Amino acid sequence: MIRRTLALAGLIGVFACSAAGAAPVTVDLRVEGTTETFFEGPVTTDGHQIDGHPCDGTNGGANPTPGPTMFGALDDSGLNWGRTWDDGFQDFFLNSIGPESNASDFSTSWGYFLNGKDPGRGGCQQQVAAGQQVLFAYGPFGRPLLRLSAAPRAAVGEAVSVLVEEIDGSTGTAVPSQGASVAGTTTGADGGAAPVFSEPGSYTFKATKDGTVRSNSSTVCVYAPGSGGCGLDAPADDVAPQAGIAGLVNGRTYRRAPRTLRGHVEEAGGIHQVYLRVRMIDRGSRRLSGRREVFSRPRTCGRARFIRLGDGADWSYLLPVRLPAGARYIVDVKALDRSLNRDLEQVRFRVAG
Repeated sequence: MIRRTLALAGLIGVFACSAAGAAPVTVDLRVEGTTETFFEGPVTTDGHQIDGHPCDGTNGGANPTPGPTMFGALDDSGLNWGRTWDDGFQDFFLNSIGPESNASDFSTSWGYFLNGKDPGRGGCQQQVAAGQQVLFAYGPFGRPLLRLSAAPRAAVGEAVSVLVEEIDGSTGTAVPSQGASVAGTTTGADGGAAPVFSEPGSYTFKATKDGTVRSNSSTVCVYAPGSGGCGLDAPADDVAPQAGIAGLVNGRTYRRAPRTLRGHVEEAGGIHQVYLRVRMIDRGSRRLSGRREVFSRPRTCGRARFIRLGDGADWSYLLPVRLPAGARYIVDVKALDRSLNRDLEQVRFRVAG
């Protein structure tokens, strides 16, 4: 069971919002530092404010309606990133991610790419769509981006088909990458390689080459001959998980609400992430902020961000204070499985006052 404990905190006065925020999307985010990958995986994000400034694609008139953005995805990854807001640009300058900062002369700095191409606009101006690839990379400007593709499975002793390409970040065009290192082999003129594994297991690797940005990771299941393979012949998982909230009944009025929220997620194929959202819908629109550990006004009207609880089937969350009396509340739990099927469970209740 996962428990997230918050320090005691007060409530912040707020006012109601009048506009609804854009629907969240899940993108593939990757953050490549000098010697290591800081983040690689799906991130669910939507347009929201950062440091009190909008980051929803309407910045500088770039888009007519709000939506999820590249900087929004980075912000929702949980990584520490340094930024400076520019009023004229109506966007942030990206200064650092994790321990790596831009050089004073920008000989090495952070750049960002959408589906392998420099978007040519600010990270809060560039909106993103579900399934797109968002890459942040540190190093000299103008390096090609490596892209790795590999067969998902192979028998022990069987060559795995691998292809490495170099993408021009200014145009998004790709060519085979010769001389890239991948899984102990080196690619030929066609960008191909054929690594062989002598033991069964799951192998995850990347492609690297001097003067380029390292590739995405690929995972290959290597199985013993005659064992029936890796189970990849099974049908695709299109069944959503079932999220549940324990101890709260929809529509009920409580004399005292529980201090700890609990629940369970039913999912046979593995849970990717469980999210929690707590909203007070009286006295204006308030939401529980996991970062600030308080109830506060959503920074973007109509939007209340989810708190990550982890990938356990059983979850619990200790609220910073008991929910104040005389107000109505909405608790949402969202669950995503490893195939990114999702379910949302909601309970509405009132605490008598």
